[in-house]
Amino acid sequence: MDPVKQNSLTLLIASSDPADHAMADGVGRKRRWNVLHAATRAAAVDLLMVRRPSVVVASDWRQMLEELACLVDPPVLVAASRSADAALWAEALNVGAYDVLQTPLEPGELQHVVESAHETWRRSSALAAWRARAASAGAAALRA
Repeated sequence: MDPVKQNSLTLLIASSDPADHAMADGVGRKRRWNVLHAATRAAAVDLLMVRRPSVVVASDWRQMLEELACLVDPPVLVAASRSADAALWAEALNVGAYDVLQTPLEPGELQHVVESAHETWRRSSALAAWRARAASAGAAALRA
């Protein structure tokens, strides 16, 4: 993967709430993120196939986890919910979400969580690429 593309932050905000999209746009503009928008899960899945974001913030996060499980090098998922209590946080993290954001989204929290999630994705993607190269090199050595 192109190092510039790998390090650029692309956020997919998957929410039916226009306020979530407006907040993501505002923070994204200031931080120079590429922000993608989807009001439905179907639209989010379409964008996932074409644009390959590094982070997804989704209000429909349980179903989004199922969609992401089908991808190679999936983006990091951040759950978004009005009821972001300790029980939801524990559930989300236990099933594979990176973090939970309470809605309405708060700019500082959104920035911190999305940038941390992106860094986690970046490191994971780099490690996966390294492992693939190592496996390929090992296979080539065995054939020689």
